[in-house]
Amino acid sequence: MNSIPRRGLLCIALFCSGLSASLYAAEPYTLDGKDLAFSRQQIAAKDPLFVQAQAALLKKADLALKHPLFSVMDKTLVAASGNKHDYYSFPPYWWPNPDTKDGLPYIRKDGQTNPDANSDATDKNRLVKMSNDVSTLALAWYFSPRRSLCAKGSGPVEDLVPRSKDAYDPQPAACASHSRY
Repeated sequence: MNSIPRRGLLCIALFCSGLSASLYAAEPYTLDGKDLAFSRQQIAAKDPLFVQAQAALLKKADLALKHPLFSVMDKTLVAASGNKHDYYSFPPYWWPNPDTKDGLPYIRKDGQTNPDANSDATDKNRLVKMSNDVSTLALAWYFSPRRSLCAKGSGPVEDLVPRSKDAYDPQPAACASHSRY
C-alpha cells in the first residue's frame, strides 16, 4: 500500500476520532488538501474503508446538528471586566488570590487543579465543543452532498461576530498582571 491511501485513511480517522485535542496541542491542527481530495475520490469510487469512514463522519455530524449554539453568555464566572461578553478561561493551576478582595491577580498553585478551569463555569468547554462541531460539520459538508451541514456549521462562527447578542470579546490573558510575565 503506497503512502497516499494510508495518509488519506489517517486523515479520515483523525476527524472521526475527535478534534478537541487540537485545542490543547502545541502544534496547529491542519489537514492536507490533497489528502482530503484523495479521500473524496475514494468515497466516489466506493472504496469500502473510505465509505465506512464517511458514514461515521456523517453520523457524528448528525449529532452535531442537534447541539445548540454555544454562547459565552452561558458561563457562570465572568472576566475581571465584569462584561459577560468577554471570553473567559484560565489555566488549570491558576487560582483567585486569597489576599485581595477581587481575587486579582490570579496566583499559580503548582499541582493544584482549579476545578473551574475545565468546567462549564468558563468558556473553555464551550469553545472546545463549538470547535469540534464546526470542524465535524465542515468536513461532513466537504464529503457529502448535504448542504444543510454548511449552514449549521457556520452558525457558531457567525455568533462570534460582535453584532450578535451572543458575541464575545476576546480576552487573551485572563486576570493578567505584568508580574506574571
